[in-house]
Amino acid sequence: MEKIDSKKIYQEVISKFVTRCTGVEGIISIMLTGSVARGDFKPGWSDIDMIVVVKDECKESIKKIGSIANEVSKNIKLPLRSGRPMLDLWADTLSGALSWLGKGFEYYNFIKIAKVLYGIDLRRKIKRPSQNQLRELAIKELKKQVSLINGSSKESKESLEQRILNIFDFLFPILRIALAFKGVYVSSKRDITREALRAFKSIPKIKTVRQAYDLWINWEKLRKEDYPKEFCEDVQKFAFALYKYIGIIR
Repeated sequence: MEKIDSKKIYQEVISKFVTRCTGVEGIISIMLTGSVARGDFKPGWSDIDMIVVVKDECKESIKKIGSIANEVSKNIKLPLRSGRPMLDLWADTLSGALSWLGKGFEYYNFIKIAKVLYGIDLRRKIKRPSQNQLRELAIKELKKQVSLINGSSKESKESLEQRILNIFDFLFPILRIALAFKGVYVSSKRDITREALRAFKSIPKIKTVRQAYDLWINWEKLRKEDYPKEFCEDVQKFAFALYKYIGIIR
């Protein structure tokens, strides 16, 4: 059986998408963010976070860009285990993009890791948010995660495997946002884990953060019987304790 070069596939997807998009009318910028931009992505798990911005008068081009993303994502030799498309596209007009791009606590991570693939560097056009803006958006985003935390409980009809995978989707994001309250801006799971263990060491069940990271790193090697039985409930307890700590809930 032919061995698949998974990292090469990611680069081919990016190259194919950018090449096809450059022929679309009004393209101002194509930028790469997320784990692929950082270089710590996990093939088969990580999607490709792509931002495409067009001129305000070329709004119709957004639909075409979306179609290109869908076409490029099809028939990839390495589909994501989550079932999601490999390309996670954010396409907008310039005025629209500047209203949300790098907004709030995301600002510092975007400034630090985003890479220009085509056109102008949008980071030069983004205004640094105020501390009030950072806090307001962080609180809003953290509140959205409550339903996901509740979904990790024993009463969930999902398998233990799926519940743990769901935890990966909400635990690291809420830690990243919570760290922003302390003026710490990180984005990779490794850096989030390191800083969270320092910043929230007094919170009950903090050890579940290290456990979650270890599970994420070693997931492909684990057998179903290796899945920790009480892990989901412990993460749930930690998450609510974290929310109380930063004042989201009482």
